[in-house]
Amino acid sequence: TSLYTYTNWKSACGCDDHGVAADPSFVSWVQGDGGDFHLSFSDAAAQDRGAALAEFSDDYDGNPRPQDSAWDIGAYEYIASGPLPDTTPPVAPTGLMVE
Repeated sequence: TSLYTYTNWKSACGCDDHGVAADPSFVSWVQGDGGDFHLSFSDAAAQDRGAALAEFSDDYDGNPRPQDSAWDIGAYEYIASGPLPDTTPPVAPTGLMVE
């Protein structure tokens, strides 16, 4: 019996071409019923690491796959532009006195 590290096993086996030994980074992960499971901009584990599946051409939001050189792992493709930032100017405070 031989002992293998994950990297050695993956190389010797050739059966886990898309396996990743890292955690993805989500926009907001909350245990239970909450969270935003879109990949964050800093994710290095799941972006462009997925397998192309002929049964699907879009992600869960309806965005075409892939958005970059390869599919992302998970239900959502990372969209670099993301949602537009809130550009609403702040409301000026009222009732202030300067002495």
